[in-house]
Amino acid sequence: MNPWPVCWCELSGKILRVFEVEVDDRSGEPGVVLDVSGKGPLVAVGEGSVRLLEVQPQGGKLMDGSAYVRGHKIKAGDVL
Repeated sequence: MNPWPVCWCELSGKILRVFEVEVDDRSGEPGVVLDVSGKGPLVAVGEGSVRLLEVQPQGGKLMDGSAYVRGHKIKAGDVL
């Protein structure tokens, strides 16, 4: 699923643009990172959650979600 126009969120005061997501049925408080294993961070939304598969950090290049997790030390419990 590709959000268009591109959606975005903030993490640690920096913009994170989201280009591709995968829908998941796990739930939690909207904006909270539920899991960081696999293909990218899993973030709770209004109903269920989405896994961020392709993102672009502020001032950075487009990358897959798992690379973003490794390079930016995002963890479960962080809030977007």
